[in-house]
Amino acid sequence: MREELDTSRSAMNGIDALRAVARQEQYRMGRSLQACLRTRVLERLKACPPAATRGGRSGGRGAAVAERVAVKFEVDATRGALDELVQMLSLGYEPSTGRRSTRPTRKVCFTSPQDLLAACGVAPEVLLDVTIRSFVRRGNQSTPARVLIERHVDDEGTVWYVLSRDEAAETAEVAVRERETWSERRRAYAYPLKKETVAIGDVNGLPSRSPTTLVWRASAACGVAGVEGADAAGRVCLTLPACVIEELDDQLTALVCPAQPQ
Repeated sequence: MREELDTSRSAMNGIDALRAVARQEQYRMGRSLQACLRTRVLERLKACPPAATRGGRSGGRGAAVAERVAVKFEVDATRGALDELVQMLSLGYEPSTGRRSTRPTRKVCFTSPQDLLAACGVAPEVLLDVTIRSFVRRGNQSTPARVLIERHVDDEGTVWYVLSRDEAAETAEVAVRERETWSERRRAYAYPLKKETVAIGDVNGLPSRSPTTLVWRASAACGVAGVEGADAAGRVCLTLPACVIEELDDQLTALVCPAQPQ
């Protein structure tokens, strides 16, 4: 009886191992694409951003310089690889806009940069480190920080930091100051950042969807070669919204990376 039980347990362990291998093989191309995206994005996030231009200065003379930038790159991938990644992570493609395109595309939207990084397999402890990263420039010893957050400036010069969107309710959770007034003496803004929930349509120029995306576009050669479906070659473009701030505000740090419970 004991021998039969041991044999049964061994068989079950073997079946579990086979199932685990089968799951990995099922999404082999998707996992490979995920690893490639993770490696590339972490490499890009290590690089010090370029110095802000005069156009990025806000809040008057002497104010902290802040510019909206984007972390963006492309990798080669078949459509099947992205299909597997989307299925593996239970994601979904954006519906077609109805516009005719010369090359097929697939688009995945994420609610935040952190969600996209998690989809790339970035570990939670690494995620906190790359969301806000400070640098030291060799030339002038300045200490800019790149923050992975969507920064929107409306026509009146108000700066909106978009923390999240509720697409169903068409609202966004944002952080905004009453005025972008900079105190040179305190080296800080005169007004604090406050969290608000606003209707997306009430913020002039704010997109209804997050610019955090994965977009696959077929190679132009696919049409000539007649290659379609999962084997179609192309490139996946990853886009993360970010801003570079020359003097990082502690309030923004607390909003983007809230203190973790002990």
